[in-house]
Amino acid sequence: MSDSHKYLRKYGEPECDFWIELKIPIHEYCLVIPAYQECYSSFKKVWRNINANVLIIVIANAPKPDNITNNLIKALKNIASKSASHRNLSFLSTSNQPDILLIERCPIPENQGVGLARKIGADVALSMIESGLIRTPWIFNTDADVTLPSDYFESLTEAKEYGSEHSSEHSSALIYPFNHHAPREYQDACALYEASLHYYVLGLRFALSPYAYPTIGSTIVINAKSYAAVRGFPTRSAGEDFYLLNKLAKVGGIQQLSRPEISIQGRLSERVPFGTGTGIKRIMDMIDPTNDMLFYNPQAFLTLKRFLEKLNTCYETKDLESHFSASTQSGSIIVQWCQSQKLFALIKSKQSQRQSVFYKFIQDWMDGFRTLKFIHFNRDQYFASQPWQTLFDGTVLPLLGIDGKIDIKIERKRKPTSSDEFCSFLKDMLIDGAS
Repeated sequence: MSDSHKYLRKYGEPECDFWIELKIPIHEYCLVIPAYQECYSSFKKVWRNINANVLIIVIANAPKPDNITNNLIKALKNIASKSASHRNLSFLSTSNQPDILLIERCPIPENQGVGLARKIGADVALSMIESGLIRTPWIFNTDADVTLPSDYFESLTEAKEYGSEHSSEHSSALIYPFNHHAPREYQDACALYEASLHYYVLGLRFALSPYAYPTIGSTIVINAKSYAAVRGFPTRSAGEDFYLLNKLAKVGGIQQLSRPEISIQGRLSERVPFGTGTGIKRIMDMIDPTNDMLFYNPQAFLTLKRFLEKLNTCYETKDLESHFSASTQSGSIIVQWCQSQKLFALIKSKQSQRQSVFYKFIQDWMDGFRTLKFIHFNRDQYFASQPWQTLFDGTVLPLLGIDGKIDIKIERKRKPTSSDEFCSFLKDMLIDGAS
């Protein structure tokens, strides 16, 4: 019995058994899309550029009955030229659009929301991959605010060497590059929000963190075996993408693709406590977003870099406090954080293990969540965040080790003077750093 089959038997959602009655034909790919309060007119834009043999798995969900979600369900059923239903699943086939497997989960527990919706869809996708009904063993995920490019599924060509189970390197997930677009009235807020995402990844990359990747659910493709290994999506109302990737990074690499770029609609929302819509609205509500929207001080990333260097050389160290504080300006900060996490005692309890096992434990322990906590500790206790314009005063961005590239960029393209230019600048830095 495969690990995927074991996962589905023990943790799979009940819908994994329902689709068998629908006589669904074989498809090359599957694409999972949760849908809550989405209109069909905008929803169908997600796949309008796609010309591939793909099964779209739509999870219509709502914590309580609402007309918008009900109207989407009706619209999807009305476009079908052929349909079959069993329990809360409907297979919908049309002549000019991809086939759709519609899963209705209304109501859905409010505290599980989009996380449970994604898990239902991905569990069904995994069961279809296991049965051979989906040929490609990757679970594609996106959202209703996305327009996918025509070459969306060709991304696997770039990553195909990572997809082989015989490969020495194995990616547990792929992440597409992305671009937010928004109406003119909140275009600046959207640019600032996206800039904050790129800036954080750039800082983690400078610190050589293995968790330096963006965490946007609509850009993620998951290796089927890895999905089963980490027991699927966390059933959370928000942040499910962050926590899933945090688990996937511990069982394989997170590969950031260079193309194609996914277009994400920057729209206001308060449906979840954080995310694109909530983040843009928070910036819109600021009196002066240009100065009130703050970015982590790069000193926090520099401290993280020094901490990770010490953490990755402490296997045989007896005097851990001296090791972590030695010859670094940030030593006292690092020691204080280690003590707050009881890290010294934890390290000592693991030093009897083989070196490879020890460092795998260290990398898993200092994961994406603890990395974010470390940055917040630095922000709250030592290095206040600052407006983006101050990052170009000649003292801040060079701390990230990219001063030479900054000089080239500014010489070739004038210093950013708007939030949109700043966002583009950071994207260019990430691309240059990856090349």
